[in-house]
Amino acid sequence: MPKKLTEEEVNKIINLYNLGVRDKVIAEKFNITRTRVCQIKKENNLKSQYEIEKEEIIKKATQMYEQGYSVTEIGKQTSTNRDTISKYLKIAGFTVKHGSVIRQKIKSNIFEPFDSKAQYWLGFLAADGNLPKSSSTSIGICTGVDPLHIHSFIDWAGAHKGLGTYQYNGKNTVKNGSNYYYSKRINSKESRDFLIDFGFTPNKSKTLKLKYITFPILRGIIDGDGSVKHVSKNSVCVVVYSASPYLSQQISEFLSEYSIENKVYSSSKNEMYYIHIERKNSVIKLYERLYEDCMKEHGYYLSRKRNKFSPVLPYDIV
Repeated sequence: MPKKLTEEEVNKIINLYNLGVRDKVIAEKFNITRTRVCQIKKENNLKSQYEIEKEEIIKKATQMYEQGYSVTEIGKQTSTNRDTISKYLKIAGFTVKHGSVIRQKIKSNIFEPFDSKAQYWLGFLAADGNLPKSSSTSIGICTGVDPLHIHSFIDWAGAHKGLGTYQYNGKNTVKNGSNYYYSKRINSKESRDFLIDFGFTPNKSKTLKLKYITFPILRGIIDGDGSVKHVSKNSVCVVVYSASPYLSQQISEFLSEYSIENKVYSSSKNEMYYIHIERKNSVIKLYERLYEDCMKEHGYYLSRKRNKFSPVLPYDIV
């Protein structure tokens, strides 16, 4: 005959369960069966540990998927099978699309009108984008540090949310310690044709030469392939990297037109070119030119790079 529990004992069982104590331990403590523990939970509308964990995973998966994480990445971060994550997302009302890269076909040219925002993203693509040889319509963009910045590109381009997630091999880990980078690919023949007309070529890193450069374009290039380094307390060095000798020379000449002193260095070891802007007056001129339109039109930029100019500026960054 099953042991009869007092009201006090039942309350203790409920409290222990709410504290996370497992059914088996509770059953042994009160000398009852696990079936009896389950019956008490059911009578008191208590959720099982599995149900609680499932709800927590669904909640986290929903938040991550809305932020653009792939099903694979969500599975890794929640230690849950990819197919299970897909099932949970469908329960939450999502239409789940599989694939390592999220693609979307866009009919119009995303660079029209070619305003300062379009110019910025063209510059960013010149640094961190690509035109795959295997496609006549695809444009790709990726980052290892700023996945939220790609979301800004997605919103600007009118594409659906969602990022592909890749894992670096070997020692190729990005500076923030992550071994993942994030990718977005859109299909737009009109946009791709515009980029090619502007000087892009498939696998363009060593042959890139733009039709012309503007400061919004240069800001995009620096956000993608540049750095702002603190040399000393009141000294900053801006470096723009490129594998293209043509683009490097183009940037250098463009800066010189605005009396921004710069030097171009090259490395035969990794076939890279480095444009250095070091003199304080030139760094200040560069800053004011780069971010001038941002203040007027709420343009795009990476705050972490803009803020690094602060040691040389005679005013605070707003």
